[in-house]
Amino acid sequence: MSSHIYILDALAALSLAYVVRRLLLQRRNPPPPGPKRLPLIGNLLDMPTSHEWLTFAEWGKQWGG
Repeated sequence: MSSHIYILDALAALSLAYVVRRLLLQRRNPPPPGPKRLPLIGNLLDMPTSHEWLTFAEWGKQWGG
């Protein structure tokens, strides 16, 4: 039983370290301009399914690419 507690403690510590690292890096390097992202999947739902070059050209004009 005690080995399960050690594993949970290690996972909690790693999760906390990951969150702190992400927060610190995000403050130093803000994300580039663009539409807001969704957690975990980012902008996956914004990707075009046809005529990609037209969408990417428009995004370049809109977001300064």
